[in-house]
Amino acid sequence: MPDIRFSDFKFFRMWPRDLFKKKDDKGRLLIKREVPELRCPGVYVLYKGDELYYVGKAARLFSRLHDHSNKITDDYYAHWDYFSAFALADTGNESRDKLEELEAILIAAMPRATNKSTPRFERVKIPKSLRGSTDV
Repeated sequence: MPDIRFSDFKFFRMWPRDLFKKKDDKGRLLIKREVPELRCPGVYVLYKGDELYYVGKAARLFSRLHDHSNKITDDYYAHWDYFSAFALADTGNESRDKLEELEAILIAAMPRATNKSTPRFERVKIPKSLRGSTDV
């Protein structure tokens, strides 16, 4: 199991989708030039308003988010307007494992995610003695 640390990641919180349309005077995307952390691999969350929609991982955050934002044929194109992301600076052998683990944790923790994959965690069941209790 990879050793995941907060210091391994940079965090983007609720950035608007419109950032993928802003261009400089030469027609180049500003976000691509001015946010180098998006060149990193990472895990991202798409939101419609403040409701979570989808959790995904990417070898390069910019490329994947740009596709979701601009390709009409993308499955998620019409369903989001904000994103959050965890960019991983380390690109060593453990980075893929760290991203897979983080993505799985986020999917499992957010039941409204529309992800087709379901992480396989060992489930803990509510003990019979606690079921039906309103004091929990």
